[in-house]
Amino acid sequence: MFRESAMQSICRDLLAGVNRHLAWPVPGSFFCRMLTATSWSAAARKCAPLLFLAFTTVSAASAQDRGPRVRAVIVQREAVFDSAEARYWAYRIANTLHAETRENVIRRELLIDVGDPYDSVLVAESERNLRALGIFRDVHIDRADTDSGIVVTVRTADAWTTTFGVGVATSGSQSVIDLSLQESNLLGTRTVALLA
Repeated sequence: MFRESAMQSICRDLLAGVNRHLAWPVPGSFFCRMLTATSWSAAARKCAPLLFLAFTTVSAASAQDRGPRVRAVIVQREAVFDSAEARYWAYRIANTLHAETRENVIRRELLIDVGDPYDSVLVAESERNLRALGIFRDVHIDRADTDSGIVVTVRTADAWTTTFGVGVATSGSQSVIDLSLQESNLLGTRTVALLA
């Protein structure tokens, strides 16, 4: 009896959720066949198509109700060293040698695009995605409200991604010295290159 009442409750909740977002209501008799299931797995197999329909319908309806849409996404990239630090010749040389991260590398990590409803959760996740690449020292995503929608500005500051490595190993009377050079953002493409 516990299984049947739990299944009835699940089906009633599912029906109510679907009917709230559909133009045509799903008849309650549709669930009568599902309520006669003898096991959870059988009920799940019977409910799967309806669960998919409910999920896609509710997702689409809630996306439309989210409010203003993104009108533009502007990407602003900064060099490794900013203008205050680049007063010294060594920092200017480093900025010259370092290739800035390409805009398409930044855009492919963004979970929002032009025309999408603005979602602060997706913006925060996009910031986390960019930071997780490990090639930026600073990432900020800001929004500006306009009459025609929201303008999203993505600001990134590259980090120095070239590392040198030296290793020494000895075995008896022999010594081995290892030198390595690794670039984690080769030519701004987020490609890792290792020379050992």
